[in-house]
Amino acid sequence: HKGMPRPVLKKAIRMWQDRRGFPQVFNDDVVLPSLLSSGVASQDAYEWIHSVCTEVTAVGKTNAWITNPYMNMAKPPELVLNSGCSLLTGEQLSEDRGELADYPDYQSVYDAYLAELAKWIRVAIDIHSGIEERYKQDSPLPFLSANIGDCIEKARDFTDGGPRYNPSYAQGTGISTAVD
Repeated sequence: HKGMPRPVLKKAIRMWQDRRGFPQVFNDDVVLPSLLSSGVASQDAYEWIHSVCTEVTAVGKTNAWITNPYMNMAKPPELVLNSGCSLLTGEQLSEDRGELADYPDYQSVYDAYLAELAKWIRVAIDIHSGIEERYKQDSPLPFLSANIGDCIEKARDFTDGGPRYNPSYAQGTGISTAVD
């Protein structure tokens, strides 16, 4: 943020450069507008925390399904360019759209990539939805629910929509590989 002491910033930059750690830098100038634009009430947005790695949430009022599901963003172009087959196993994982030489132009490759990506996003969402249902049925969290905003008022468990905010995030990994 604007008032961050320069020595602290320089130390963080040095750690990144030397690959000795991955300090996270957060500030209200970025976080508050992000939370407010995603529907978090103003009074809740000012009490935020980064949970897990880089996701920000309203403290004590959020059940964020962080990083579930992980999406391998490099897999769709691999399948698009290799007749739907995994280069690792040779297994047919998707429809055979041909190989790179079969596409007439870049736009055709890009359109095939978007279609493949959409397919795997749907698969991931279906899997995640099933996991959420199992948690509701098999793993209620009554003690946590008693300490999270709105669970008691709604008479709903933490795993069943009790918290005020219940965002889900799909984590895209391998984006730079997909772009390459």
